Order: sequence, then C-alpha cells, then structure tokens
Amino acid sequence: MGLPFIIVLILLVWSPIIAFGLINTIGKVQSPDSVTLIASLEGYPPIYKIKLEELKKQFGDLTEQIKDFNDGLGNRARMAVAFINQYSHTYVLKIRFRPESEISWQISPDSLDALKPALSNNSTIKFNVNLEFTCPSPDGEKDPQKHSKTFTVDENNSVLHDIENNKKWANISNALPLYLFMPSQGEDQATRLLHLFSLKPNEGQHFTSK
Repeated sequence: MGLPFIIVLILLVWSPIIAFGLINTIGKVQSPDSVTLIASLEGYPPIYKIKLEELKKQFGDLTEQIKDFNDGLGNRARMAVAFINQYSHTYVLKIRFRPESEISWQISPDSLDALKPALSNNSTIKFNVNLEFTCPSPDGEKDPQKHSKTFTVDENNSVLHDIENNKKWANISNALPLYLFMPSQGEDQATRLLHLFSLKPNEGQHFTSK
C-alpha cells in the first residue's frame, strides 16, 4: 500500500506543475523578426530578392478591411473574420515588400538567349517564389527557427515580352497568396479561407530587378 500511495501523491503534486510548464511552452509566441523573399524562373538566377528585418504588427487594419466587405461577400467574409478573431494582434503580421529587388538579375547573355526560346511558342516555365521567416530561438538556443515555403506558378511568354521590351519589372499573376499561416513547426501554408477573400483577385505581383 505504501508504494502506490507515494506514486499517487507524487502525481498529484507534480501534475499541475508539469501541465503548467507544458502550457507555457505550447502557448509561447515566437513572432518572426525577419523574412526573406526570393523570386526566380526555374533554372535561372533570382530575378528578385529582398530581406525585411523589422516586421510591424498590424492586426486591426486586417480585421476592419474584411469587415468592411462583410455585406458584399456574406458567409465567406464572416468566416474569414471569425478565423482571424481567434488570434490577438501579437499573432498577426502585415508585411509589405518593396517592389524593387535588393540584387541585380545576375543572368549571363548566353542564359538570356537560351531563355527566350524556352518562353516562346506558347510554352511555359516554372516561376518560383520562396518565403523564409526567421524566428528568435526559444529557451536560449543558438540557432534561430526558420520556416519556409515555395510557391510555384506556370508563366508563359508574357515574361518574354517584358524582357524583349527591356522592362525593369514583370507582372506575375497569383504568384503569392495574400495570407499565409506559419505553424510552430514545419513549412508555411497558404491560408485557404482567407485566400478566398481577395479585394483584387486578378491583381498580380510586380517583381522589379535592378
């Protein structure tokens, strides 16, 4: 009788402490302090790259923006508002990237000549956009946590038209989701519910190379 009683007593004493420790660990918010975006045609150097190191939290603007269109979109907008209302402002980041790249497009003349036929005759090429968020390391660990996701769309000869006309920018439609969910572990995910809500669904992303 003595040993089982001692075990039960230990569990009764330590279980709340263990549970409290787990709650603190699970509920700890690790907001990203930097994000890097790289856009490139598959097999070629990046067209666009930028890194932002000061991310500003803007939760209220996002909520009100969706609420303003509540009547026009009905249940879809209400579901989106219900989704983001599950999170406080400490969980939501609104990030704006500058249209100009921090790097020049390091493509050789030979590679550029090879790219033009690849984009002609109504053929397509993969356009990749990679996002990587860096979060401070928890509990004093040395290496920061990184969360990344690559989005891919098929691009046609519209890019070739921009290249041949010596444009400094290219407009890529639907290359990047409007809303992104970053789990505590694993890769980032497009937030489908919020992605359905778009003020300008046909608007593309402008990538400008130096």
